[in-house]
Amino acid sequence: MANPVLEVRQASVTLDGVERLREVSFSLTPGEMAVIIGPNGAGKTSLLRLVAGELAASAGTVYLAGKESVQWSLAQRARQFAVLPQTSSLNFPFTVAEVVALGRSPHSTGQQLDAEIVAAALDAVDMTHLRDRLYTHLSGGEKQRAHLARVMAQIWRAEDAGERLLLLDEPTASLDLGHQQQLMQRVRDFAAQGVAVLLVLHDLNLALSFADRLLVLQEGRLIADGPSAEVLSPELLRRLFGASAELFHHPRTGRPIVLL
Repeated sequence: MANPVLEVRQASVTLDGVERLREVSFSLTPGEMAVIIGPNGAGKTSLLRLVAGELAASAGTVYLAGKESVQWSLAQRARQFAVLPQTSSLNFPFTVAEVVALGRSPHSTGQQLDAEIVAAALDAVDMTHLRDRLYTHLSGGEKQRAHLARVMAQIWRAEDAGERLLLLDEPTASLDLGHQQQLMQRVRDFAAQGVAVLLVLHDLNLALSFADRLLVLQEGRLIADGPSAEVLSPELLRRLFGASAELFHHPRTGRPIVLL
């Protein structure tokens, strides 16, 4: 089995006197795609921010590529680990291609190769036709797809980045149904190239359709971790969300589906 790109060991986070995460432990290997689920306030975004280095652990340790997270410089992180937050503010009149090219800033790979990577990342998120459009003229969903292309371009090649980790916080929130599915498939394909992916989703059926694993948070604790078919149950959904739901299996893929 491959060495983990990410390992969280008994990590807790306290903010303003409130414990947001409590003794969370899990690991993620290259090519693995894990989705964090849980009710509002469960600690999902706090966990992503901890892994991204935006929050400090009050206890426990986070390891990135076998080295303690606190030992990584910002420049090293930028070459191997990319983060897409819930919202990304950018008010300069850059073209879409220029926004995506910002992802190549940590590398010194030359204009020609960077241009090829930008073109490939734009194609991956179905935005080639918008490459020369001003970013400020895009819809909310188009802006989100442009930023996804940017963070993918940031860690596009293993030759530049080594072990790679992609962190995504609600990447489908602004997208219509077709682009939600397309984005998740592109992220799934990216993971298949050896990128470890950790993301937060509220849409359980999207999570069930694409994730290798579910990490289930409740009140800051990781209460379940494993393949979706083994983790989710009507009882767990009632416990987490107070929702009455049933689980069925997709006739083609065999993956579970949540029906309210």
